[in-house]
Amino acid sequence: VNAMLSDGQMHIPINSVPYFSQDLTPVDHKTKTDVATDIINDVFKSTQVKRILADAHYATLKMIKYLSDFSIDFLMKVPRNRVVTIDGVSGTLKNVLRLKKNNRIKSAKGTFGGIECYFMLLRYVMEIQFIS
Repeated sequence: VNAMLSDGQMHIPINSVPYFSQDLTPVDHKTKTDVATDIINDVFKSTQVKRILADAHYATLKMIKYLSDFSIDFLMKVPRNRVVTIDGVSGTLKNVLRLKKNNRIKSAKGTFGGIECYFMLLRYVMEIQFIS
């Protein structure tokens, strides 16, 4: 599990902790979320971080609750099978937040495990422009 500081142009690795599966370390096993929260605690002791970016591996209720409890802003990819509530409708993200035809983006405020979040759905379209 790696952590790096970035301003969007430069990326500086600041911490790295190996993750071992439960098969290799059955007694002292830590989940990726546990390892990440340990790194976040260390980083926040020594730096002023504005936001955490994370991959979908960390979009767990435990991690979202941890970030929310400490008022840490975050942006992360969320698996579409997560159960959320948007506009009073509960269900998987893929069924609750859907794009209309020809739309490329949609966002909505909702909850995940009772924690308020903003969800954004993006349709990726690769455009190629030829210059002659």
